[in-house]
Amino acid sequence: MKNKLIAGISAVIFSLAIGVIQAEPVDAAVNQDLFVVAGHRGAMGEAAQQTLAGFDRAVSEGVDALEFDIQFTADNVMVISHNPTTCEIFNQNLNIRNSTLAQLRRLRYKASPYETIHTVEEIFQRYHSNPTLGYVLELKTVVQNQERMLINLINKYGLASRVIVESFQPLSLSRVKQIAPNILTLQLTASQPTLTDYLRESHDEFFGIPDTMATANNLSLISSFRKKNNGLGYIGERE
Repeated sequence: MKNKLIAGISAVIFSLAIGVIQAEPVDAAVNQDLFVVAGHRGAMGEAAQQTLAGFDRAVSEGVDALEFDIQFTADNVMVISHNPTTCEIFNQNLNIRNSTLAQLRRLRYKASPYETIHTVEEIFQRYHSNPTLGYVLELKTVVQNQERMLINLINKYGLASRVIVESFQPLSLSRVKQIAPNILTLQLTASQPTLTDYLRESHDEFFGIPDTMATANNLSLISSFRKKNNGLGYIGERE
């Protein structure tokens, strides 16, 4: 996956069931080999988010990568959840950071009552035999040593060349770079001033912004950043 990414991607687009990391605006003439298709929280729109059914559906449809969010439990286990609480998709409301994995395991998905919350390691194990599947991993928390814990797990499964770590927290991504400079990072932002600051100061390879910020001026800023950084530096559009 990393070879595809460095080939010249300039946008990250997530929509409904899949996400697309793409080069330049969509055009029939664009080389499809430059696209990386990511299953957004599995296969949203086609299967319940963050479930094995959703991840399996995305993989069966041939995605290049799975995208999901990471929260930490009270006993520092990395679990997959977009929200810090469980009320949206589980049958009981718990605060993930204040709950142990054992407590969270008692919950069941509303849309998939035979499933409970999944750990990041379970997903890595499930698709370990797939030699090309990548991951787009969003750190949602501020937990001591979270970056090292994530990188240790990534390295345990030999995935350093197949992941992008993304976050709204520049300090977190800076720590990722300090620990593992070879891992690609994506800075998320929804603010024009912070985007400008990030483009001036960031060492990240990618940027994620709302579609409302995908203006001609921002495209020009990104283009300048890319030229200055040997073709790297990207914008993104999120659902």
